[in-house]
Amino acid sequence: MVTIRNYQDTDWESISRIHDSARTLELELAGLKDAFLPLEIAAKREGLFDYPGIFAAEENGSVIGFAACIKTV
Repeated sequence: MVTIRNYQDTDWESISRIHDSARTLELELAGLKDAFLPLEIAAKREGLFDYPGIFAAEENGSVIGFAACIKTV
């Protein structure tokens, strides 16, 4: 079962790995490989931690995804 919970600082390594892997593939498929920025840089440039909601998807104790949103419920 997948659970959604608030992001925790200890999730950083997992969300970085997920972002970098997914973004690399996305940009390669779009022919934009050179546009890749690792989350370490992209998070600062795009204001990831300015969002009021950052969530981690967790399954069997492992983070398998994440999302940031501008509005929380």
